[in-house]
Amino acid sequence: MLNVVGLTADLIRRGAPRLAQWAHSGTLASIDAAFPAVTCSAQSDYLTGLRADGHGVVGNGWYERAECEIRFWRQSNKLVQAPKIWELARAEDPSFTCANMFWWFNMYSSVDVSVTPRPMYPADGRKLPDVYTSPASLRDRLQQQLNREVAIRNLDRESRLLKDVQKALSRAEDGTLGICLRCEEEIPEKRLKAVPWAAYCLKCQEKVDRLHAAGVDIADESLEAAA
Repeated sequence: MLNVVGLTADLIRRGAPRLAQWAHSGTLASIDAAFPAVTCSAQSDYLTGLRADGHGVVGNGWYERAECEIRFWRQSNKLVQAPKIWELARAEDPSFTCANMFWWFNMYSSVDVSVTPRPMYPADGRKLPDVYTSPASLRDRLQQQLNREVAIRNLDRESRLLKDVQKALSRAEDGTLGICLRCEEEIPEKRLKAVPWAAYCLKCQEKVDRLHAAGVDIADESLEAAA
Protein backbone atom coordinates (compact mmCIF):
# COMPACT_ATOMS: atom_id res chain seq x y z
CA MET A 1 0.00 0.00 0.00
CA LEU A 2 1.33 3.42 -1.01
CA ASN A 3 0.21 6.62 0.70
CA VAL A 4 0.80 9.51 -1.73
CA VAL A 5 -1.04 12.78 -1.13
CA GLY A 6 -3.12 13.76 -4.16
CA LEU A 7 -2.51 10.52 -6.06
CA THR A 8 -5.53 9.41 -8.12
CA ALA A 9 -6.23 6.51 -10.45
CA ASP A 10 -6.22 8.93 -13.39
CA LEU A 11 -2.77 10.26 -12.45
CA ILE A 12 -1.47 6.69 -12.19
CA ARG A 13 -2.78 5.86 -15.67
CA ARG A 14 -1.46 9.05 -17.28
CA GLY A 15 1.84 9.61 -15.53
CA ALA A 16 3.04 6.60 -13.55
CA PRO A 17 3.49 3.62 -15.91
CA ARG A 18 5.28 1.42 -13.36
CA LEU A 19 2.63 2.01 -10.72
CA ALA A 20 -0.04 1.41 -13.37
CA GLN A 21 1.56 -1.93 -14.25
CA TRP A 22 1.78 -2.87 -10.58
CA ALA A 23 -1.85 -1.88 -9.99
CA HIS A 24 -2.96 -3.84 -13.06
CA SER A 25 -1.32 -6.99 -11.69
CA GLY A 26 -3.30 -6.68 -8.47
CA THR A 27 -6.29 -4.66 -7.35
CA LEU A 28 -6.90 -0.91 -7.48
CA ALA A 29 -9.57 0.16 -5.01
CA SER A 30 -11.06 3.55 -4.20
CA ILE A 31 -11.46 4.83 -0.67
CA ASP A 32 -13.67 7.50 0.84
CA ALA A 33 -11.96 10.68 1.97
CA ALA A 34 -10.77 10.61 5.56
CA PHE A 35 -12.35 12.77 8.24
CA PRO A 36 -10.72 14.53 9.94
CA ALA A 37 -8.61 15.04 6.79
CA VAL A 38 -5.26 15.06 8.61
CA THR A 39 -2.24 12.78 8.34
CA CYS A 40 -2.61 10.60 11.42
CA SER A 41 -6.35 10.05 11.10
CA ALA A 42 -6.15 9.33 7.35
CA GLN A 43 -3.30 6.84 7.66
CA SER A 44 -5.06 5.06 10.51
CA ASP A 45 -8.19 4.81 8.34
CA TYR A 46 -6.16 3.16 5.57
CA LEU A 47 -4.36 0.71 7.84
CA THR A 48 -7.44 -0.44 9.76
CA GLY A 49 -10.33 0.03 7.32
CA LEU A 50 -12.17 1.95 10.04
CA ARG A 51 -13.03 5.56 10.74
CA ALA A 52 -11.69 7.61 13.64
CA ASP A 53 -14.51 6.44 15.90
CA GLY A 54 -13.32 2.88 15.30
CA HIS A 55 -9.56 3.27 15.74
CA GLY A 56 -9.44 6.28 18.08
CA VAL A 57 -7.09 8.53 16.13
CA VAL A 58 -9.08 11.75 15.85
CA GLY A 59 -6.25 14.11 14.89
CA ASN A 60 -2.51 14.77 14.76
CA GLY A 61 -2.42 15.81 18.40
CA TRP A 62 -3.30 14.21 21.72
CA TYR A 63 -4.48 16.03 24.82
CA GLU A 64 -2.65 14.69 27.85
CA ARG A 65 -5.14 15.20 30.66
CA ALA A 66 -2.61 14.54 33.39
CA GLU A 67 -0.29 17.26 32.06
CA CYS A 68 -2.94 19.53 30.50
CA GLU A 69 -0.90 19.70 27.29
CA ILE A 70 -1.44 18.84 23.66
CA ARG A 71 1.21 16.47 22.30
CA PHE A 72 1.56 16.36 18.53
CA TRP A 73 2.93 13.61 16.31
CA ARG A 74 3.00 10.75 18.81
CA GLN A 75 4.48 7.63 17.25
CA SER A 76 3.48 4.52 19.17
CA ASN A 77 1.46 2.08 17.09
CA LYS A 78 -0.40 1.12 20.25
CA LEU A 79 -2.33 4.40 20.00
CA VAL A 80 -4.23 2.94 17.03
CA GLN A 81 -6.86 0.96 18.90
CA ALA A 82 -7.99 -1.45 16.18
CA PRO A 83 -6.49 -4.42 14.28
CA LYS A 84 -4.27 -3.39 11.36
CA ILE A 85 -4.53 -4.88 7.90
CA TRP A 86 -1.33 -6.91 8.32
CA GLU A 87 -2.64 -8.40 11.56
CA LEU A 88 -5.86 -9.44 9.81
CA ALA A 89 -3.86 -10.86 6.89
CA ARG A 90 -1.57 -12.78 9.25
CA ALA A 91 -4.61 -14.29 10.97
CA GLU A 92 -5.71 -15.64 7.57
CA ASP A 93 -2.21 -16.71 6.50
CA PRO A 94 0.43 -17.16 9.25
CA SER A 95 3.20 -16.95 6.63
CA PHE A 96 2.17 -13.40 5.64
CA THR A 97 4.89 -10.78 6.17
CA CYS A 98 4.71 -7.01 6.05
CA ALA A 99 7.08 -4.02 6.08
CA ASN A 100 5.85 -0.58 7.09
CA MET A 101 8.12 2.17 5.75
CA PHE A 102 7.71 5.71 7.08
CA TRP A 103 3.99 5.64 7.85
CA TRP A 104 2.95 7.29 11.07
CA PHE A 105 2.36 5.31 14.29
CA ASN A 106 5.15 2.98 13.23
CA MET A 107 7.03 2.52 16.49
CA TYR A 108 6.48 -0.69 18.48
CA SER A 109 4.36 -2.02 15.63
CA SER A 110 3.54 -5.68 15.00
CA VAL A 111 4.88 -5.58 11.41
CA ASP A 112 7.92 -7.66 10.52
CA VAL A 113 10.03 -4.67 9.44
CA SER A 114 9.49 -0.99 10.21
CA VAL A 115 11.40 2.22 9.57
CA THR A 116 10.19 5.64 10.66
CA PRO A 117 11.75 9.05 11.42
CA ARG A 118 12.71 9.44 15.07
CA PRO A 119 14.99 12.44 15.79
CA MET A 120 17.32 12.46 18.78
CA TYR A 121 17.17 15.37 21.23
CA PRO A 122 20.43 15.70 23.22
CA ALA A 123 20.48 17.63 26.50
CA ASP A 124 22.02 20.68 24.79
CA GLY A 125 18.79 21.33 22.87
CA ARG A 126 19.89 20.11 19.43
CA LYS A 127 17.67 18.05 17.14
CA LEU A 128 19.57 15.29 15.33
CA PRO A 129 17.93 13.44 12.40
CA ASP A 130 17.61 9.73 13.12
CA VAL A 131 15.30 6.78 12.59
CA TYR A 132 13.61 4.05 14.58
CA THR A 133 13.77 0.60 13.04
CA SER A 134 12.62 -2.89 13.83
CA PRO A 135 14.67 -4.98 13.89
CA ALA A 136 16.99 -2.54 15.66
CA SER A 137 20.04 -3.72 13.70
CA LEU A 138 18.50 -2.31 10.52
CA ARG A 139 19.15 1.23 11.78
CA ASP A 140 22.91 0.68 11.83
CA ARG A 141 22.87 -0.85 8.35
CA LEU A 142 20.84 2.06 6.95
CA GLN A 143 23.06 4.66 8.57
CA GLN A 144 26.20 2.98 7.30
CA GLN A 145 24.86 2.77 3.74
CA LEU A 146 23.36 6.26 3.64
CA ASN A 147 26.40 7.89 5.24
CA ARG A 148 28.60 6.22 2.64
CA GLU A 149 26.41 7.53 -0.18
CA VAL A 150 26.42 11.03 1.32
CA ALA A 151 30.21 10.93 1.60
CA ILE A 152 30.52 9.89 -2.05
CA ARG A 153 28.23 12.74 -3.15
CA ASN A 154 30.23 15.21 -1.06
CA LEU A 155 33.51 14.03 -2.57
CA ASP A 156 32.06 14.37 -6.06
CA ARG A 157 30.81 17.87 -5.28
CA GLU A 158 34.17 18.90 -3.83
CA SER A 159 36.00 17.46 -6.85
CA ARG A 160 33.85 19.45 -9.27
CA LEU A 161 34.30 22.60 -7.18
CA LEU A 162 38.08 22.16 -7.21
CA LYS A 163 38.05 21.85 -11.00
CA ASP A 164 35.93 25.01 -11.30
CA VAL A 165 38.33 26.94 -9.07
CA GLN A 166 41.35 25.71 -11.03
CA LYS A 167 39.73 26.84 -14.29
CA ALA A 168 38.94 30.22 -12.72
CA LEU A 169 42.61 30.63 -11.73
CA SER A 170 43.60 29.93 -15.35
CA ARG A 171 41.15 32.59 -16.56
CA ALA A 172 42.58 35.01 -14.02
CA GLU A 173 46.04 34.47 -15.49
CA ASP A 174 44.93 35.18 -19.07
CA GLY A 175 42.72 38.11 -18.06
CA THR A 176 39.32 36.60 -18.88
CA LEU A 177 38.08 36.00 -15.32
CA GLY A 178 34.72 37.72 -14.94
CA ILE A 179 33.78 37.32 -18.60
CA CYS A 180 30.93 34.90 -19.37
CA LEU A 181 32.19 31.98 -21.44
CA ARG A 182 28.94 31.89 -23.41
CA CYS A 183 27.69 35.39 -24.11
CA GLU A 184 31.12 36.98 -23.53
CA GLU A 185 29.53 39.76 -21.48
CA GLU A 186 30.89 40.85 -18.12
CA ILE A 187 29.57 38.83 -15.21
CA PRO A 188 27.87 41.18 -12.72
CA GLU A 189 29.94 42.02 -9.65
CA LYS A 190 27.19 40.81 -7.34
CA ARG A 191 27.40 37.31 -8.83
CA LEU A 192 31.18 37.24 -8.65
CA LYS A 193 31.05 38.17 -4.98
CA ALA A 194 28.73 35.24 -4.37
CA VAL A 195 30.60 32.80 -6.68
CA PRO A 196 34.13 34.15 -7.41
CA TRP A 197 34.89 31.23 -9.77
CA ALA A 198 31.70 31.70 -11.83
CA ALA A 199 32.22 30.90 -15.52
CA TYR A 200 28.84 32.15 -16.71
CA CYS A 201 26.49 35.03 -16.06
CA LEU A 202 23.31 33.99 -14.27
CA LYS A 203 21.21 33.84 -17.45
CA CYS A 204 23.70 31.62 -19.26
CA GLN A 205 24.24 29.50 -16.15
CA GLU A 206 20.53 28.71 -16.06
CA LYS A 207 20.68 27.63 -19.73
CA VAL A 208 23.77 25.50 -19.10
CA ASP A 209 22.07 23.84 -16.12
CA ARG A 210 19.05 22.97 -18.27
CA LEU A 211 21.29 21.46 -20.93
CA HIS A 212 23.17 19.40 -18.36
CA ALA A 213 19.86 18.17 -16.94
CA ALA A 214 18.79 17.15 -20.45
CA GLY A 215 22.02 15.24 -20.95
CA VAL A 216 23.40 17.62 -23.59
CA ASP A 217 27.18 17.93 -23.87
CA ILE A 218 27.61 21.69 -24.06
CA ALA A 219 31.15 21.27 -25.35
CA ASP A 220 29.71 19.81 -28.58
CA GLU A 221 26.50 21.82 -28.96
CA SER A 222 26.12 25.58 -29.21
CA LEU A 223 24.10 27.05 -26.38
CA GLU A 224 21.56 28.79 -28.56
CA ALA A 225 20.99 25.81 -30.86
CA ALA A 226 20.61 23.37 -27.96
CA ALA A 227 18.30 25.71 -26.05
